[in-house]
Amino acid sequence: MKHKLLIHIGMPKTGTSSLQKFMALNNEVLKKNGWNYPDTGGCFGNVGIWESDRYKNDGFLSYVKANILHEEESGAALEKFHERVQSSLKLYDTILSDEGIWLEYGLEYIEYLKDKYPDLILIAYLRRQDFVLESWYGQKIREDSCHETGCFEEWVRREMDREEGSLFYRYYDRLMEFEKIIPRENIIVRTYMERQNFNLCKDFLSILNLENKFNEFHEIRQINCSMSMVDTEVKRKWNEILGKQPINKLADIKTMLQREYWNIYEPVCSSLHMVRFNKYDRKRILERYAGQNEKVSGRYGNGGQIFDNKIDFRPLGINQEETMSQYAGLLEKVLIRICLRNKYPFLSLAFDKGKSVAIFGAGFMGKKMIEHYGLPAEIIIDNNPTLAGQRIEDRKIIAAKDIHKWEKYFVIIAVKESLEIEGQLEALGLKRDLDFMHMDKFLSGE
Repeated sequence: MKHKLLIHIGMPKTGTSSLQKFMALNNEVLKKNGWNYPDTGGCFGNVGIWESDRYKNDGFLSYVKANILHEEESGAALEKFHERVQSSLKLYDTILSDEGIWLEYGLEYIEYLKDKYPDLILIAYLRRQDFVLESWYGQKIREDSCHETGCFEEWVRREMDREEGSLFYRYYDRLMEFEKIIPRENIIVRTYMERQNFNLCKDFLSILNLENKFNEFHEIRQINCSMSMVDTEVKRKWNEILGKQPINKLADIKTMLQREYWNIYEPVCSSLHMVRFNKYDRKRILERYAGQNEKVSGRYGNGGQIFDNKIDFRPLGINQEETMSQYAGLLEKVLIRICLRNKYPFLSLAFDKGKSVAIFGAGFMGKKMIEHYGLPAEIIIDNNPTLAGQRIEDRKIIAAKDIHKWEKYFVIIAVKESLEIEGQLEALGLKRDLDFMHMDKFLSGE
């Protein structure tokens, strides 16, 4: 029986990184069910996305940009890539995934793959254009170390002007470009839903006819969490202030401040309250692409609409006072962290992993770690459930049995005899000196 090669070309902002992580971490389950998400040896690893080396099995984007197909030295990498794909196809239906193919320069690569694998199948996930714009703006603010993005309205105006020469948001025209290479029957178009109960990984498994096996797979958390409107405005303010500083003199300081910002922000970023367009502007965007979307529905939607037309979402305004208050609080935390790194170098291990500090032990030494040493603990953990709810200098005491996300914390054990607690933490999967340590080592500076 001939095995299939499936190319996932989910456009940007449709959960591609999360889907890739899901497949990479569940590849043994996929293999048991006849599918493989192969490791192609890092030949095409895209370094531009967090943890991409672990979850992108091909990474067309950076190499298509570099015109790898036309460079002599690319031959060995391409040969290695094809060896691994062909080896996978001998045993399994095989999946490759990269969102870069949706971009203009992805067509060349699909044409190249089509010559090698004539029966390949494309899967494209599409998201309503107004939601893509909102999400894309948030990402630009997250990544921007300067102040060029501007407010949302300005950015949308520039993006729409730029889009005149692009097919990025014109889904039907873009798909027609792919149909010049791939037969219509080999192109599958899916909708990325905004509903809270929409599960991208489960939807993808339904394409593989594995939806009924979903419980066998390990679920993952969302990788690229979105910022709320207030958080985005705080980051934009941050970008503006840093962008006004001379790069040649303050580059190291700016880099350090950006790093500390994300170490504080990443663990708590929220996807709530992302509504930006008012209903009139949202309607205008939908009308702009209505013809494109209707054609996509007619050709790929089996007669039904590919997107709904809801526009009346709860409008959210930006409260400037709230934004500035949050900005001031965040700046204070960043400066405190920089000072604490110098005072207690071992805290860098926790901060660099995006963890918050927790003290295990609400007794005398636990109090001393906060009151005397100023340890920036977010919570205090104790095995005595009767202490739960009490506070030590505004730090809440939480019973160990009530902690469900231990990975959020770097734990300092503040009891003299710690072997029992260390065994307790190791049984939970935490590792000594990576996830927890005893206070003596912390205070000695090891």
